[in-house]
Amino acid sequence: MSRFVDGGSGQGGFGGGGGQHNGGGNPGSGTGSSGAGSFPSSENGGVYGSTYYLMVPVQNTTTKQCYLGYFDVTSFDDKLDGSSYRYRSEDVNPLRVPTVRRVGLIYRDLGLVSITVTINATNDNGQAISNSTAVQLGNTIPTNAILTKLVDVTLVGFRPQLQIDRAAGAGPLSIVSATMIGTVEDTAL
Repeated sequence: MSRFVDGGSGQGGFGGGGGQHNGGGNPGSGTGSSGAGSFPSSENGGVYGSTYYLMVPVQNTTTKQCYLGYFDVTSFDDKLDGSSYRYRSEDVNPLRVPTVRRVGLIYRDLGLVSITVTINATNDNGQAISNSTAVQLGNTIPTNAILTKLVDVTLVGFRPQLQIDRAAGAGPLSIVSATMIGTVEDTAL
């Protein structure tokens, strides 16, 4: 039994018996393979694919149904699923309280998009606190240029963490860089 999910016709396996994947044919064909030399001339090994989609095994967390999904590389606006990204919690300086006043976003202008920028932290009592603001990025006619947006959102707390959310169908989003801007003050000891 082959353990490869590419439809290859060769013998495959991991571990014991020295099994190798010897499938023939071209990717996407009935005898598909990912062997060397099987990329079409228009492909360069997966850095940018113009002919084929990357298929990924996925599972619906509600129904537990499994299926093969693929990434649509032609659009950054998922109409069915929103997206959320939490950056790392910043441990600025022990026993100091950071104040985040703004977030600097550098993004590619792919068209209008609505996002929510949130700062999460903890207060002196160890309670989770947060502050959010909604913002619109981009232009009606996309320029594909790299643009900057300063977002006013303020929060005072330990270990601030930036979070960016985009609702399903809220527009195409491509963040290049995100930076929290603020000050650090002494705590009352």
